[in-house]
Amino acid sequence: MDVVELDQPAAFGLERCGAPEPNWPGMRTAILCELGASLTPLSAYEITDRLSLRYGRKRHANSVYRALRTLISSNDITLIESWRKFTPMTKAQAGCAWLLCERCETVKPVAMSETVGALARLASGHSFTATKIVLEIRGTCASCHAG
Repeated sequence: MDVVELDQPAAFGLERCGAPEPNWPGMRTAILCELGASLTPLSAYEITDRLSLRYGRKRHANSVYRALRTLISSNDITLIESWRKFTPMTKAQAGCAWLLCERCETVKPVAMSETVGALARLASGHSFTATKIVLEIRGTCASCHAG
């Protein structure tokens, strides 16, 4: 298993984080900024609260969810299914497994393309069409395990 390191903030275009009040395209940038600045994945409501604080006026979760769907479909972020939280990712991390630390809530992507392919073939062999394969491994990271 190869760990795919995040090149934050450059990998996510976060040099634009000083952007003004978010409009529709700006909302996506603002969400990427919040996710990129966080050490752990964030829920949609955590993102909404952070944006409301940042811009000094109430943000609505439905607007955040619309932007999150767009960011997921463009492979700019992923949903950590176990936690229902979002984290940024690079295009190279699409199809990765995610190591989830249950203590500090950090996540680490791990390249697993052969495993994902094997799972897709397994499903196909049972006349099942997989629309999404999610690989999340929950446990304790080395930092938490040592501490």
